[in-house]
Amino acid sequence: MRKLYLLAPVLALALLATGASAQGNGKGKRPRMTSVIVQTSPAGLAFTVDGVQYSSTQAFDWTPGSEHTIATSPQAGGVGTQYAYASWSDGGAMSHTVAPSARTTYTVSFTTQYQLTMSAGTGGSVTPASGGFYDSGQRVVIDAVADAGYRFSAWAGTGSGSYSGSTGHTTVTMNGPITQSAAFEDESTPPPPPPPPASGIWIGEDELALLPMSGADWSQVSSDGAANPSTPNVGSQDSQHDIYTLAAALTCVRNNANCTKARSQVVAAIGTEGNNRWLAISRNLGGYIIAADLLGLRDDGNPDSDGSRVEAWIRSFLTRQLPDNNTGVNRHIGPFHSGSNAAAQEGFIYAAIGAYINDTSVLNRAWDAFRTYACDPTAPDNENIDLAAGVAGGWAYNDSSPCAVNPLNSTKVVPGGRSGAGTTHSIDGAVINDIQRGGAYQWEPAYTDYVYTGA
Repeated sequence: MRKLYLLAPVLALALLATGASAQGNGKGKRPRMTSVIVQTSPAGLAFTVDGVQYSSTQAFDWTPGSEHTIATSPQAGGVGTQYAYASWSDGGAMSHTVAPSARTTYTVSFTTQYQLTMSAGTGGSVTPASGGFYDSGQRVVIDAVADAGYRFSAWAGTGSGSYSGSTGHTTVTMNGPITQSAAFEDESTPPPPPPPPASGIWIGEDELALLPMSGADWSQVSSDGAANPSTPNVGSQDSQHDIYTLAAALTCVRNNANCTKARSQVVAAIGTEGNNRWLAISRNLGGYIIAADLLGLRDDGNPDSDGSRVEAWIRSFLTRQLPDNNTGVNRHIGPFHSGSNAAAQEGFIYAAIGAYINDTSVLNRAWDAFRTYACDPTAPDNENIDLAAGVAGGWAYNDSSPCAVNPLNSTKVVPGGRSGAGTTHSIDGAVINDIQRGGAYQWEPAYTDYVYTGA
């Protein structure tokens, strides 16, 4: 029995030795292989595997752990199209070695890019430089800058996402190859006059003629109108782009200056409001509505024209739902929700939109609300606005029975201990919850940078 027990290990060792010998002589089973797929996204682009080029999905059977080189490179597509290398699915470099031990798929991804071709006629230059490639769907800012003695006239664009129009500073969307050509004209040729202001809803021809064209006030308006403001952001309560735009529009209709610039700045504001609060948007929108009216930017039947785009944008605010200033809940614009300065400020913009599009139903609703704000006893609506802040700041005409907007001919004596103490001043038309943000009642009121306070 002892011999039998000893024999078993010996037989096992012999079998192992025989198997090893058989494998060494190539007489054993075929080694297990690993299935590997190599492909591109988008499909049909070129890559190499171990130096051999392919342009369609390839399947390989490799020995597990064996090393192979996969590689690719940026490549051209059709006219004005190229494919930039983005990444391999395994995170490797554009050319790198792999050694898969299990079934694997390697995908090399490319970013589709389109070419932007730019040209400028006599009298100016354009940016960016011509011939650049940009990612599909990317928005690219284009600028046309006139030389001395010339002014920008118009862009002519071809290709999906291109732009044609009179705005020198604008954007194109790279949905395909785009060509943009800028035209300029000699300044000795007078530009077309702005639309007659007599039909304006904000200021008549006689009133425009009375605007001073000298002195500190007009110098400030002229300076702001000629300035290059920061990027428009209608959704930011701190943006001043609307102020510069309105100044440019006023100088345009008063002395024919900054007309193209003013139109460009209104158009540039389209869509910059995002999904911000109604109050923040209302603080900026009024300046653009007034400027659009002064400049005659209205629907002309061509949906791609500057005027049609501006009017469609302004109209859209009557049907959109954006966050409430206090609750954050989305709702429509209007002067009919309770609140403090938010209700009044939205009311101003609501009325401005109604006047711009000549919608009497909107104007009538705004009129009823403002009658309530001004404590008109015949007003049909009770706005229930909390006026505590305005009263506490001393800006209410009547502390015991305050109005959101002080009535006509309201005056008040400045209390002792404040700037202007003992003097009497008119505070009619003041939106008391707005103006108190600059501090308690004094003279002169503190600067708050809230243009709407004087609305």
